[in-house]
Amino acid sequence: MDPRLSEETVKQTLEKYDRKKLIAHLASVRLDGEAVDRLVAIMREGGLPLIKHPNPTAHTKRVSCLAAVEHHIESALGTDEADKVRDFMALVERIEQGYRQILAASDASDGAKLDPAVRVSALLESGARESGAHQARLMEVLGEGGVLDGHGLSLPGAREGERIDPEVPVDSAVQSVTMSLLMQGYRQRWFDANGALEIPAPVAVGDAEIEAVHPILYYAQSWRFWEHIEEDTRYFGGDVVRLDANAIPEDWRAQGVEEVWRHDPEWLEWSRIDFAANQRLAQQLGQNYFEVVHSGVAAKATGIAGSAALAPTAFITVEEMHSLWALRQALSIEPTQHCERYFNLTLIEWLRGYSALRALAADTDAAGGIQVMPRRDLIRTLQRLGLAGRAAETFIGHALLCRSSRDLFDTPLIAVEGEQVLLYGPSLAAMIPAQVMLSRLSSLKQSFEIRGKSFEKAMLGLMLAQGLKAVSVEERHGGETYDYDLLIRWDPYVFLFECKSRSLSGGNKVRSYRFLCETNSQISQVKRLVDGLERYPDILDRHLGDGASQLKLVPCVLNALPFAAGEIDGVYFCDASGVGRLFESGQFNNVLASRDRSTIKLPSYRLWAGETIAPEDLMRQLEASPSGGWRSRKCDGRSVSPTWLRACSPRPTVSCATHSPITNGSPRFARRAQHKRRRASPLIRDLAQSGPKLFCDERRTTNDERRTLSSGLNERQLSGSASGTWNDRL
Repeated sequence: MDPRLSEETVKQTLEKYDRKKLIAHLASVRLDGEAVDRLVAIMREGGLPLIKHPNPTAHTKRVSCLAAVEHHIESALGTDEADKVRDFMALVERIEQGYRQILAASDASDGAKLDPAVRVSALLESGARESGAHQARLMEVLGEGGVLDGHGLSLPGAREGERIDPEVPVDSAVQSVTMSLLMQGYRQRWFDANGALEIPAPVAVGDAEIEAVHPILYYAQSWRFWEHIEEDTRYFGGDVVRLDANAIPEDWRAQGVEEVWRHDPEWLEWSRIDFAANQRLAQQLGQNYFEVVHSGVAAKATGIAGSAALAPTAFITVEEMHSLWALRQALSIEPTQHCERYFNLTLIEWLRGYSALRALAADTDAAGGIQVMPRRDLIRTLQRLGLAGRAAETFIGHALLCRSSRDLFDTPLIAVEGEQVLLYGPSLAAMIPAQVMLSRLSSLKQSFEIRGKSFEKAMLGLMLAQGLKAVSVEERHGGETYDYDLLIRWDPYVFLFECKSRSLSGGNKVRSYRFLCETNSQISQVKRLVDGLERYPDILDRHLGDGASQLKLVPCVLNALPFAAGEIDGVYFCDASGVGRLFESGQFNNVLASRDRSTIKLPSYRLWAGETIAPEDLMRQLEASPSGGWRSRKCDGRSVSPTWLRACSPRPTVSCATHSPITNGSPRFARRAQHKRRRASPLIRDLAQSGPKLFCDERRTTNDERRTLSSGLNERQLSGSASGTWNDRL
């Protein structure tokens, strides 16, 4: 039997554009339509590096390599199969053209004419001013009404009734600064041998210089949007096409828009589910933070003035206390007892490092929260705060903005010439250390294999504590092994829980796709376990008692983090938050908390049908997916990114992207989509056949849409712990 196409070999040869080795590999496998589909899928999903910045040498090598591949496939299988590769490469060229246009527009702006040191200083100052203005507005709102609405904030200049998520303006400002600095790094060759960005020492700048760099920040945000579209297209399918000139709306022309690109995405329903899971996690973190603040333990934080041991002996901030809880939830382990090192740091050292940076950013009078200090001084400070020996220097190396950084949230330090470092305060103002450190470790390709078994033990303990018959068993039958994480007898049901402790996407498209693939694999895994129980029913009778094999079997995937998609292809997806909450109390409460008045609990939703919990209540919980309540009153599957439509100069050429409902597209892309559906079934099939399609992304959904979507989730679906939602009066 001919060997199968090797993903590793394809990636290695494409990375170096080694056409001889790639053609030799293609000649060694059975080349058919399925193999070509797999080849294109590997290239789409990261196997073919994009050339975002001009590199004529690399582009020439790539063209030569892919031309040889197309010729080989056409000779063996014909034009139609070779066209699959040609179509994909045409898509790549269109995507890279978008990046080049953004770079060209940025290079033509007035800010690009400034001295590099002045330009980078103005970019940092502009971002800091924007973040500071938003923080001032938050304080103004709190001063006026005493309550900050987490679903939306009215800002000066907004349309009537328009409200903005409080996190969005700062997030947007920090992302713009991140991308602009990285773009400058590529243009000025500011990356060192390790990929870290090293900028010139900041200089004083005035309003004129700051105004001049606004277009650069604008195009940096455009770069971010385009990158989002690129990742969505490559990993989830779809197309990016340029509209004919006569198809551009007149009102867009009036604003100076001369060129429009349309993105036709696929699998919008998954984006909705992914968005819901990330929003629920954010709400849980925020809710628990307020619980920590109101519990009184915040007074135990030592601060950063003196020396401090690592947690749990000492905590330097309340955020560090909160983050230790968050790590326990995310990893299903006790971080303070986990001694394994991740990139030469323990989890507690990672946590202390980010907690210290946040505390340093808050404990300064520096303008805009931007501090520049000798690197050796920061090392000594971190050592005093518990990062002993080389741990401090190691942490700084990981927290530096670099070529592969996602943003300044993950890497809030910037290397400055002369052995200095810059601490970018705006990215640390509302940072949750645990969330950031896990995001950074994820970007470093770190996985946590140990957490799965810990989560299984915790869930088994929860079920046994309820007095239920529950077991974890491993069985061998017919030469196969069946590992059942959790089997629970609760007449008239037997619940099969496959426990999964995986990180959510955090709004990242590539991570979202990986999570989707894992979810689809979990369906197959659970179905195999169900098949084992059907073939060998004595497993249930031996471990759960006589008659267990006659009860109704309910197969489930139980997630440690809040991902609950309901029933998909006969398998229920639920999470520990929802299941655990069900056993705590028969009703869901809205909790109003204040420092100057008693806490008030308002019953709002019954979780149990009767006075005591029953198995039917758990079934109802499994069927009530948090994402199932998402229906938009304003969205019809089409959204436009308005920041692409406004010019920074009188008569620019602007590339913009619109989102349209799913279309059939060209016949070749239809074939690609059909293959994608086959490869991603059954999850993709179920999502594709479900209700109205809606594209939702944390950073790109409009403000009205975000508020509408949030209001579409009922209290039960949003509940993450026993205490419900906090409306905090400061």
